[in-house]
Amino acid sequence: LEELRPKDLEDSERFPPNLALERCSTWSASGRPAAGEPEEEEETASIQRHLETMNAAAADLNAAQESLNACLKRQRSLIQLWAVVNARLARAVGSNHIAKAAPLYICQKRCKVAQAAVEEAGYSLEPVI
Repeated sequence: LEELRPKDLEDSERFPPNLALERCSTWSASGRPAAGEPEEEEETASIQRHLETMNAAAADLNAAQESLNACLKRQRSLIQLWAVVNARLARAVGSNHIAKAAPLYICQKRCKVAQAAVEEAGYSLEPVI
């Protein structure tokens, strides 16, 4: 371990005093828990509250994961359905008609984007009444 320590830093530089660790013990000097002491009972109650909070959080997390899994399953089924319908539509319409319509669709999309930009610019130039 000495090889891994930076040799040019003092202990006080490596471990600032405000980050010092303190030990605390809930055990009596005999090595057994100090039963019946008010601090012991308060700590036990605190631990119990924390455990109950953690259990509630775990239950909420499990419910959220189940909901997420259900949503992902629904999404996969919708994507599969879309792929089937899209393939049927492409076969029904024909690839020539789709290829002819593609430039029109691109122009319509660009027109909508340009229209939105013009409207936004108009709102920013409108005087405040």
